[in-house]
Amino acid sequence: MKKLKEMPEYSSYCFPLLPDKSIQNLDDVFIERRRVELEAFLRVLMQMDSKIQSDLNIKAFLTLDEQ
Repeated sequence: MKKLKEMPEYSSYCFPLLPDKSIQNLDDVFIERRRVELEAFLRVLMQMDSKIQSDLNIKAFLTLDEQ
């Protein structure tokens, strides 16, 4: 998200907030809630603009590196 916000072409965008995270909280309920919130975040992000959908940073983030 930080990379997108720093890019001039996205300077006027109002990005959704990322859900809270906690490295220390590995509770199943917390993890499931965060998963649901991240999924909602990504849905909103991808619906914002077609430019975002084709952004290489977004594609790299969402692509599984098989190495």
